[in-house]
Amino acid sequence: MKVSKVSPINTSTNARANRYKVFPTSKEYDLKPYLKEMPGSEKTNLFNILAKRRSGRAYSPYSISLNELALLCHYSYGISGEDFNKESEATLRFRTVPSAGALYPLELYVYLNTSVLPKGIYHYSPNKSVLEFIKEEDYMEYLRENLVAEPFVDLQHCSCVFFITSFFERVLIKYGDRGYRFILQEVGFLTQNISLLAEFLELGSCVLGSYVDDNINQILSADGTFETVQNVIVIGKNKEVQDDNVTSK
Repeated sequence: MKVSKVSPINTSTNARANRYKVFPTSKEYDLKPYLKEMPGSEKTNLFNILAKRRSGRAYSPYSISLNELALLCHYSYGISGEDFNKESEATLRFRTVPSAGALYPLELYVYLNTSVLPKGIYHYSPNKSVLEFIKEEDYMEYLRENLVAEPFVDLQHCSCVFFITSFFERVLIKYGDRGYRFILQEVGFLTQNISLLAEFLELGSCVLGSYVDDNINQILSADGTFETVQNVIVIGKNKEVQDDNVTSK
């Protein structure tokens, strides 16, 4: 498959100065209206969610909604609060994960396989709370070739795939080599947030640890040097397993 290229506005030369990667020419889907639709019940108690969380590897065909996408993106790595610093006269923006120096070096992408939106690659813009549509293409066969998942994880029937990348310079410029450790910690925080949010939404999720980095970077418009993929999470509606040994009463 020939992979199309889309150039983001902040390249390697200004990645250190910009907190957000943006695609100014892409179509945007606003997620803010869908954040108001918050499901709630006893099943969504935090302690129950923590106890229930398991990796889901088999999925039923399911079209993920904008409400679900909004909650997954915003509450995993969206801006959760602001504080004006009088000394620096700057507004500090916080998120739902700890980040060394509040530098937030990660970027969040999603491939929508079955959704209300067109198939393709999207970039989550936390400062605007929108999905930027950067590549309209069915990448499922490409992902099946470059993600080491099948037959253990049912990629073909998943709803979407989340990708976490990092801009090294955002952290290394302040913390040096130790900054890479901080980046990996933050990837773990974000991954756990996505996993718990999926459980909250009654969706299955599975973290993949093996993939062809360069080929995944290519479809994400990441150069592989200053920005590279760090983690992959598959999400879909869990397929109910029928136990032939259980008889109904």
